Amino acid sequence: MSQITERFSPNALAVALPKRVFTRSGCSFDPREDVWMWVDGPYNARIDFCHYSNGFEAYVLSLKHALLPFVKGHSSLYVINLAAAFSHFAAAMGDCPEGAISVRHISSYAAKLGAHEVGRLGTLNCLLQKWIALELPNVEPGCSTYLAEKRKHGNKKGEAVRTRNPVEGPLSEDEYTALYSAVNAAYGRGELPLWLLLLVRLLLACGGRISQYASLKLCDFDSNKSELSLPQAKTGEIHMRSSFLLFAISPQTARLVIDYVNSLRAEGYSEYAAFFPEDLVMPRGTRKKQLRGVDHLFYGHCAPRNLSNRFSILMAEIAPPTSRLDFAPIPVTSRRFRYTFGTRLAEEGASKVVIANRLGHADLQHVDVYVAASPKIIENIDRAIGALLAPLAWAFRGAGCGERRAQQSQRCTGQPHY
Repeated sequence: MSQITERFSPNALAVALPKRVFTRSGCSFDPREDVWMWVDGPYNARIDFCHYSNGFEAYVLSLKHALLPFVKGHSSLYVINLAAAFSHFAAAMGDCPEGAISVRHISSYAAKLGAHEVGRLGTLNCLLQKWIALELPNVEPGCSTYLAEKRKHGNKKGEAVRTRNPVEGPLSEDEYTALYSAVNAAYGRGELPLWLLLLVRLLLACGGRISQYASLKLCDFDSNKSELSLPQAKTGEIHMRSSFLLFAISPQTARLVIDYVNSLRAEGYSEYAAFFPEDLVMPRGTRKKQLRGVDHLFYGHCAPRNLSNRFSILMAEIAPPTSRLDFAPIPVTSRRFRYTFGTRLAEEGASKVVIANRLGHADLQHVDVYVAASPKIIENIDRAIGALLAPLAWAFRGAGCGERRAQQSQRCTGQPHY
């Protein structure tokens, strides 16, 4: 039984916490415990309620009740973000408010948020609206109206892509080429493992989120067709292996994948084993408790965060310099490859529908940043429009056909036409 719940029994709710709750992914845990742990596809979810102090311990029981509906119907990342929002609020407030949280406390918290933190209020709003709707203690009902009426600035979606941020945004053409060459060279020297080379190739070929690659299995690659079935994320389905998107893999990369799959199978991995196994990516293991049994769909899969961190650490060792950062090494994260994939599709003339489909978006609202006017897109437009408007321009100048051909010939050869 949770020590926090027992310690603050005078403030206990009329309805006690259940002994067992089931998550959207079908896992279960005892919500009365001080630490919640469950698995959600390739993710390991953990929320620790023991760190609350300065009187906020009395809020934990209400907080748990407010989180339970989200546990049952939303992704683990969303629940963790909600819990983190209240944790940030408590830390920012310092001492616990006397009585319940009021509009004054919310207003004070909003005033303390920096420009990079403005999205936190929106997340806190989602939690507190549920808190109040359930008629839980410790938050005044008036906070609901205040939060609903207050404009909450969300995080600017796609800002890194729109501004072509040199640290977080898409890679430039020179960076793309240099990084691709550096990875191949490092692998040839034996400085990078094959799994990392393949992850780079697949990130470039498919533009998926790191969680999608963490969900891959060996059986997802069809060696006969050189196709990869990439699990889809953010679909609202029970787990990430509920739907897939097909990607054609180049012959060179396909041969590497076949060698990689065969080597893993020779080591005893089944065709249903993880494509990026945890014991391969994290040779020293992890400190967290293994929550999956051998019969679990994602047993042996590397957690997305571990795969991402390991990827960035190894890539930082061989990253080439970039002129956009005064020739410092290119900052490499898996997300930058996704941004690069979407940007290159747009620059090649792909429609918004195609870009959304390839990136696994359910709608077009996040695609506009990719088709925003980048220098290359402007260059392509100018070239196309220029060819269409050339006859009209010649007509306005009154140039005859002979003069037109002569000047066009001069442009093509670089020599005067006599």
